Amino acid sequence: MKIAFDITRSLEEKKTGIGTYQQELFRALTDVSKNKHTIYPLSLSSKVYKHNPGVYYIENPFLYSRLFLKNTYDRIKIIPQLKKSNTDLFHFTAYVAVKGLEHISVATIHDVIFIKDKRHYNPYFHKRLQGHIDKFAGIIAVSETTKQEILEVFPKVKETRIKVIYEGVSDNIKAVDNNSVLRFKEEVLGNKDISYILYLGSFTARKNVVSLIKAFAYLIKRHKIEHNLVLAGKPLDSYDECISTIEELGIDEKVKLIPYIESKYICHLLSGADIFVFPSYYEGFGLPVLEAMRCGIACVVSNVSSLKELFSRVAFTIDPYNIDDISNGIYNLLADVEKRKEYAQKGYDYARRFRWENTAKETIKFYKDILDKL
Repeated sequence: MKIAFDITRSLEEKKTGIGTYQQELFRALTDVSKNKHTIYPLSLSSKVYKHNPGVYYIENPFLYSRLFLKNTYDRIKIIPQLKKSNTDLFHFTAYVAVKGLEHISVATIHDVIFIKDKRHYNPYFHKRLQGHIDKFAGIIAVSETTKQEILEVFPKVKETRIKVIYEGVSDNIKAVDNNSVLRFKEEVLGNKDISYILYLGSFTARKNVVSLIKAFAYLIKRHKIEHNLVLAGKPLDSYDECISTIEELGIDEKVKLIPYIESKYICHLLSGADIFVFPSYYEGFGLPVLEAMRCGIACVVSNVSSLKELFSRVAFTIDPYNIDDISNGIYNLLADVEKRKEYAQKGYDYARRFRWENTAKETIKFYKDILDKL
C-alpha cells in the first residue's frame, strides 16, 4: 500500500491546527507503517519545497487563485505527474483534493464553518468542495459534530463514506517542572511570580477572544482578581479588535499578548497557567483544550459544537454568547481550588486517551477498507 499524504501546511513557520494535524499524523503514520506500508509526503507548494528537498513536489500556481485555471492546470499538468508515482491512495488533509483524482483520494474535513457562518464564508472552498466532495473515495471527519455538519451541508454525500477519527495529542505535550515554569515566566512574561488565566489559539472572530477580554475586565471590576490574562496565538482577523478592546477597557497592564509562541515553550505556557479558557463559538475539534488537559490544567470551555461533544463531562462549560457566563465560569474555578484540582484531574485522565498513534492506526484501517472496495 502506497499512500501520498499532503503535508503542505505543516511546513509553515507559524502552524495552526491543520498544520499540527498534518505534522503529527504524518509522523505517527510513518511510525506505525514502518516496513509494512509506504506513506510519503506530498507538498503542493514550491515555496515550501525549496526548503524541504526530500518532499515529493508538485506545483500548481493557481492553487489559491482562480478556480477554473486551477482545475485546468490540475487536469493537464498535475494528474499525469501524480499517476506516474504509482500511488494507491492520496490523502489530502486540508479539505480539498486534486480535481480528477477524487476517486482515489481521502480528504480530511476539519469543520465547515466557511459555509455555515456568514462571517467566515469562503466561496472558494465552498465551490471546490461542492464540486467534488461526493466523489471522494473516503472522508475523515475529526469529530461526530463535523460529520453531521458535512451531511447537512452536502446531502449528496453518502454517510458510509465518512469515518470519524479523533485527533491526538503529541507525547511531547506534558507538564513542565516548576523551576522551568518559573524561568519561563521570568524570561517570556517578565515576572516569575505572575499568576494567569490563559487562552491559546489563533486570533480570529470565531474564537471569541474579544468576549473573553470583556469577561476578564468584568472579573477585575467585580471580584478584584489579581490574575493576569495571557492571550497567545497567531494574529488573524480579530487581533486588532482585541488590542483596541484591551485599550478601551483600560486593562493594558493586566493583559499580555503573545502573537506567536515557539513550540518549545508551549508546555511551559500551559503548565504555568491556573486556568485555560477556550470560549469559541465554533470548533471542528478543539486540540488546544486537550493539550491544556495533558499539562494538568483545569479548563473552561464553550458548550457548543464539537467542544460540547468532546469536553462537556471533563471541563467547566460556559455559554460563549454570554459574557457574564464566561466570567462566572472562570471565577467559579478561581475561587474554588478544590474544584479546580478536580477538573484538572478529570481533564488529564481524559486527555491521555487521545494519542496520535491511535489516530494513525484508525486512519490506516480506513485506507485499507477503501482500497478493498476500489
